Amino acid sequence: ALLAATAAVTYFKIPVETIGTRFGEIKASFPTPVIPTLDYDTIKELLFPAFTIALLGGIESLLSAVVADGMTGKKHNSNTELIAQGCGNVVSGIFGCIPATGAIARTATNIKNGGKTPVSAIIHTVVILLVVLFLGKLAALIPLAALSGILIIVSYNMSEWRSFKAILRMPKSDIAILLTTFLLTVLVDLTIAIPMGLIIALLLFIKRMNAVSTISVIKDEFIEAKEINDPLSINSLEIPKGVEIYEINGPFFFGVAEKFKETMLQLEKPPIVRILRMRHVPAIDSSGIKLIEDIFNNSKKHGTHLILSGVNEQPMTALKRIGLTDRIGILNLCPNIHSALNRAKEILGLKEKSIIEKINQGGIIRDIKGNNPLDVISDFVDKMVLPQNINSGLLKRALIEREEMMSTGIGSGIAIPHPRNPLTHKTISDEFICIGYLDNDVNFNSPDGENVHTLIIAISSSSRNHLETLSKIAKFCADKEFISLLKNRSDLKTLIDYMEKR
Repeated sequence: ALLAATAAVTYFKIPVETIGTRFGEIKASFPTPVIPTLDYDTIKELLFPAFTIALLGGIESLLSAVVADGMTGKKHNSNTELIAQGCGNVVSGIFGCIPATGAIARTATNIKNGGKTPVSAIIHTVVILLVVLFLGKLAALIPLAALSGILIIVSYNMSEWRSFKAILRMPKSDIAILLTTFLLTVLVDLTIAIPMGLIIALLLFIKRMNAVSTISVIKDEFIEAKEINDPLSINSLEIPKGVEIYEINGPFFFGVAEKFKETMLQLEKPPIVRILRMRHVPAIDSSGIKLIEDIFNNSKKHGTHLILSGVNEQPMTALKRIGLTDRIGILNLCPNIHSALNRAKEILGLKEKSIIEKINQGGIIRDIKGNNPLDVISDFVDKMVLPQNINSGLLKRALIEREEMMSTGIGSGIAIPHPRNPLTHKTISDEFICIGYLDNDVNFNSPDGENVHTLIIAISSSSRNHLETLSKIAKFCADKEFISLLKNRSDLKTLIDYMEKR
């Protein structure tokens, strides 16, 4: 288009403005270096414009680099970019040049035409130098209308109107910054729009931080106790292999988003399930939303399932507004970490057995002998059919030590011997419940004074699973009909049928 328009204007002598008629002759020579003379008045006059242009140049270059990252799939080094730009502009000023920045238009055009390394930018610079030195007269013939047409196409390609439209569905603060900067750029000047946009962003950021921050008086010993007793603490959770949990504390803004991105880049191999825990994230901005969207897209690309856990009201509303919750899926939006881990186990095919499945696996042992609780427990364990990776001797010792410390009789002829801590095994399939009937009733010091006729032993793989299992057994033991079935030594099928009805 450029060559055709230039040839047509030159050959047919069409009366339109060209680079030469508008800006004069392009000198085919290298600019002469001149060291400027600076005094206090000049520095004072140029200080604010210099900072504004430096700020604008930095933002423009980094924005261009981010666009290039998105197009090439690589990650730029911000420090290198800004240092190189600063050095280049200091030297170029000596040759009478205007400040330069990384340009989105030329960068995007470069990448779309195959440029993928810094060599393409170097070649671009060399070509411009050759044009200035040897083709200056020909460049002066280029019509401005042809350049305008090219710039319209390039501007449309770099305008990212879809992103503009998407930001209009973001939080109101981001919309205010966008519209203010946009209108000032169009109606006033870019050097005014950029500082004003930054000032508004800083003020809104301070306001937002003040709104979500709280002040608490906390003592060290209370912090430690709270962490130990917190049922949702990571330390008390069983995390299956192939699952990784990332917990974010505090507002999820652009600073946190960058740190999170760096952490993600350090991963050698993506997990099967990635849980993003957000119970302590009271607020999120467009940068945080964009990062979660990028994490989702990246996870989908690598076959990783993304689960969000404990999302608060404001982040959830923001995610719904852009339709991200629908893409992630309602099953992957869990109210707490326990629910998230259960969902992860479903994805991994490790869904935890129900209490009925555990009883069916453990079975029933009859005619357990012994005249005291310790002998009864010992005979019970000897008659149990245990998985190969469970040592019967260690299990027996753990149960007896627990019984010596405190009786496990719970009343109504039932005892639930259990170790102080659950036995830890490698797979969930090792979890089972075994029911044993005593040959003769034995005194287990039950609260109601009744001798025990039935023992129930539960084997679990984690503290949480063990407590949940014991709680469910205790609820059944509070059922009079269930107790009656146990006392009458009902078979396994009868017990399971009754439990299924309940």
